[in-house]
Amino acid sequence: MSVSFREEDVHLSRLPEDCRDVELQAFVDAVFALYQEPYKGMEGSFSCSYTEGLFEISWTPLGDPGTELMQVRALLEEGRNEEAIPLLVQLLEREPDNLEASHVLAMLLSGHRLIS
Repeated sequence: MSVSFREEDVHLSRLPEDCRDVELQAFVDAVFALYQEPYKGMEGSFSCSYTEGLFEISWTPLGDPGTELMQVRALLEEGRNEEAIPLLVQLLEREPDNLEASHVLAMLLSGHRLIS
């Protein structure tokens, strides 16, 4: 899951009073904390970025094979094969019968070039 929004779309009333000035790093930090709060204690990956007035927030739950395979595909498209291998290993530890993950890992480990 990911969402993007502009800084002007942030409801300032949801932030601490000392973090409402959009020119301060405290504003960015408070927005990140606000959006991360619902995911605390959940296993997964939360990431935030802020560039030129645009926030991008994303959450990837741990154990969602579809999401993990999407991450693997994205890494492979970027030529980051070595980074895909640990994700595939983790996925296969939980789901040893996942044929797509098995196939992709075998191809990577045997040195074959994958075309998406």
